[in-house]
Amino acid sequence: MTEPQRYGTPPPYQGAPPTPPQPPMPAPRNMRRRRIIAVIVLFVVVAGIVVAALSTQGTSTDSAKVNDCVSKPANNSVKVVGCGDSSAAFRVAGKVEHKTQVDVSLNSAAICKPFPAATSVYWKGEVGKAGYVLCLAPVK
Repeated sequence: MTEPQRYGTPPPYQGAPPTPPQPPMPAPRNMRRRRIIAVIVLFVVVAGIVVAALSTQGTSTDSAKVNDCVSKPANNSVKVVGCGDSSAAFRVAGKVEHKTQVDVSLNSAAICKPFPAATSVYWKGEVGKAGYVLCLAPVK
């Protein structure tokens, strides 16, 4: 007599076809090519970021030091330029950190008093937060 079929298990039968073969693994050459392309793309992106950072670093007022020259303020911004450049209008006489826009509005003469050659000031920062002041003297 045959054994009763149990629920939840497939009935055994014989002569079933074998399972189909697994698809072949991608060729190692294709994986190597993908890795090389990924490394090249990563290198190009990193190089682009470095070039962009270096190209803006030299002209930003954040990099301005005493005796650097800057262009005349246009649209409320100045740019570091060579002192022999025709656009050089001021020389940085001093740089004072941790000053708010209100500090400069109320007390710009006192902020730049340690720099007697300074005739103009330039503040950079976020409104309501501390930034820095460039005390500017005319280029001679």
